[in-house]
Amino acid sequence: MAKEAKTKNAPSKVTAELLAQSLVEVNLLANADGEGEKVELRYNASIDTPEKLESDKYYFRCNFSVSKRKVEAEEDVQSVVAIYACILQHPSDDLVKVKETAKKYAATSAWNAFASLFALVTHQMRTSFPPLPASPGGIASSGRGSFDHDDVNDKSETV
Repeated sequence: MAKEAKTKNAPSKVTAELLAQSLVEVNLLANADGEGEKVELRYNASIDTPEKLESDKYYFRCNFSVSKRKVEAEEDVQSVVAIYACILQHPSDDLVKVKETAKKYAATSAWNAFASLFALVTHQMRTSFPPLPASPGGIASSGRGSFDHDDVNDKSETV
């Protein structure tokens, strides 16, 4: 019995784990898409640089967008943009390792939340977007700090 009590009181090792994820911003654009006109679809999936909160906790934002634009036009006709705020527990102080782990969670947990939101929104908007893939082609780095409040489309990279 003493052995059992000893293991229960032993400090646990910190592992990488997504502690929180919350949708914090949604932007929709729903103009008429001009039936029959050629359009380009653009997808963006990125994370902002994780910021340390506590000894092993980091805050980062996941930025996702899907837009439709007439060929050779400069303005989107329709789009769905979402930002998710996340808190990641990670044992390392190495920001490169933390960022890679954050990208993995963005490509799985946050992407799945966005894909569900996207399906619901596009159905309600009655748009002709194709369904999103099970996972994004990759997660880019936005170049922004997670506490910066720039518009998600200002520095987005197409994936």
